[in-house]
Amino acid sequence: MLGSYNAQTLEGEPEEDVVMYVRQTYDPAPCFIRVLLLRGRMMGAVLIGDTGGLEETFENLILDRIDLSRWGPALLDPEFDVEDFFD
Repeated sequence: MLGSYNAQTLEGEPEEDVVMYVRQTYDPAPCFIRVLLLRGRMMGAVLIGDTGGLEETFENLILDRIDLSRWGPALLDPEFDVEDFFD
C-alpha cells in the first residue's frame, strides 16, 4: 500500500477530480493493482501478488507528482511497460 491508497486525505476533493483504475488477474499468478489519481497525479496505490515489480515505479510516480492523464487506464495494462517511461 502506497500513499493515499484508500483516498484518505482526499475528503473534500471534487469527485470528478478523483479517478481509480483497477486490474485484477489470476493467470499465471494472482495479482491485484489499484491506483488512485487526483487531477491526473497518482496519489496512492495498492499492489498485491505478482505485480511485476511496479512498487518502486508507482512510489516514484506518487513522489514526483507527474501528470499521468494522457496514459489513463493504460498505466495498468500489462502490455504497457510503465517502468520504461518513469523508472
